[in-house]
Amino acid sequence: MRTLVARWSRGRDLVEDLPDFIHWNDGTLGTIDDYTRNLTNTHTLDHEQHGWVMRFFPEIVAKVWFDFAGKTWVVGGEGIPTESLELSNPNASDEQIRANLYALPTMYKAAITRSLV
Repeated sequence: MRTLVARWSRGRDLVEDLPDFIHWNDGTLGTIDDYTRNLTNTHTLDHEQHGWVMRFFPEIVAKVWFDFAGKTWVVGGEGIPTESLELSNPNASDEQIRANLYALPTMYKAAITRSLV
């Protein structure tokens, strides 16, 4: 699976500063355009010894649905462990669902499915 990696040196600001180094997991250099195009894709953010590292997984798209038995919105999918979004309103807005998605350690690009049940 292709992964884009963006790195910020220690002391750099993730919001104010663009990454210092961008590359694909196959060793190919990445571009600022690659970085900005992938910001809405599934990604993780870790603080390592030399600074922040963001890893993007463009091929991973999670599914989000309301679990009526558990009475909560959940995220899951192929290769993604199902986990609660801790949101119990079946009529929650997409914005509320996405806010809870972004509170998880992995920030998923997701397709939200609304059931008529």
